[in-house]
Amino acid sequence: MTEKGDLYVDLLSQPCRALALLIRQARLDNVKEKPISLRKGQHKTEEYKKINPSTEVPAYVSEDGWALPESVAILRFICGTQKFDDHWYPVEPRARARVDEFLAWQHVGLRGKAVPVFLAVTFHKMRTGTVNKETLKEKCGELEEALTQMEKKFLSGRDFVAGSNISVADLFGVCEIMQPILAGYDVNKRHPVIADWIKRVKAAVQPHFDDVHKSASEFAAQHQYDYEALIGGK
Repeated sequence: MTEKGDLYVDLLSQPCRALALLIRQARLDNVKEKPISLRKGQHKTEEYKKINPSTEVPAYVSEDGWALPESVAILRFICGTQKFDDHWYPVEPRARARVDEFLAWQHVGLRGKAVPVFLAVTFHKMRTGTVNKETLKEKCGELEEALTQMEKKFLSGRDFVAGSNISVADLFGVCEIMQPILAGYDVNKRHPVIADWIKRVKAAVQPHFDDVHKSASEFAAQHQYDYEALIGGK
């Protein structure tokens, strides 16, 4: 079964970027990206609420109007309704379980630690005019723990997080980590294993990687922060 549908995305969003990378790299012509601007409030319109009542992105809408929110649910649906190379989301149960293991962990284990660091020097600063350094230092400590755990649990002896081949797990992981990196977090100094993995993922999905990160890079460039001065060297 191959289904046509639209994927509503704002590429400032990490899960949106991950799905956009999959669509572009795997050449999924039946899934069309539909840009929606969070900064313009387009996700709050009554029209979009009919698609996703929680007013979040991404969201998928099939050709017959069937709507599906939540990034991992969308990912699995796309993987079940499109044709592409097996390494992205393997059919073999144990290989797929490794991908699912990371997807289950990353939402809280990684996203839940990277997002607060990014928000503290972007949207919080935009609202208040300052950065709460004590809070940021605490959140940076939590991110450090998450990245160390990722190195030991998912990248020890592996080129990619689920094994020797790139998968959708890598796309979701790299997009989350790029969020604080774009705002100035130095992963090269503090986590070289993560930094080398990012290089491998980038190389595997260029030029799409740079394309989907363009708007996030431009936004983050306005909010660069010296994390190293705050959290200190190892």
